[in-house]
Amino acid sequence: MVVAKATVVADGRHFAMKGDTLEATFTQRFRQGSYEDHGKKVLSFKKSGEGSGVWKIVREEMKTSANGFNDPKVAVKEVDLSARPGPLSASLRWENGKPVADGPEGFTTHKLRLTITDAKGKKEIYDLFQESSDRPVETAPLAPSTTKGLLFEESFWWAGAGDGFRIVVDAEHLVVKHKIQEEGNGEEGAGGFDGAYLDEMRIAIPAGGVKATK
Repeated sequence: MVVAKATVVADGRHFAMKGDTLEATFTQRFRQGSYEDHGKKVLSFKKSGEGSGVWKIVREEMKTSANGFNDPKVAVKEVDLSARPGPLSASLRWENGKPVADGPEGFTTHKLRLTITDAKGKKEIYDLFQESSDRPVETAPLAPSTTKGLLFEESFWWAGAGDGFRIVVDAEHLVVKHKIQEEGNGEEGAGGFDGAYLDEMRIAIPAGGVKATK
């Protein structure tokens, strides 16, 4: 498989015993020639025999995969829709793409898409998140939030890590906020990680404001 020299790194390692099986969950970063990817991986180990101190891999699964050796650095994207005829309407939904070429069986590309429509029906579509996995995804439009100032909230967990999105609005902007989380492994001092919501996109809106729709 590895004809040319490859670099493989395991970040954020968590270990947990499940019966007689040791599970290791981590982010694998892979580079070989011009090819690079990273994603969540699970390795399952069992002892090779009674009284043996040797652990052998009995299962290996790449849960998710994304291009690039490193996680992309997120910068706040500024968008100006203030000159559009208002009010604007916003909807949020998951969309399933085609099966991943040469990927694990059942892997599909999922996109979390925000659609903004002005009063004349012109649409702008923004892809907030994209992944390749076999995680089941509901593709119906998300229901608007009932909390004042919060249009939508979506969060999901997969392979020991999670992402959360909030779409908030005030008199001048619609703001997309994103946070990441990681589960702990149950051991003392390994309680996981729960990041803060950070701005990823700010959209200037017209005086008519914006409302959430399904």
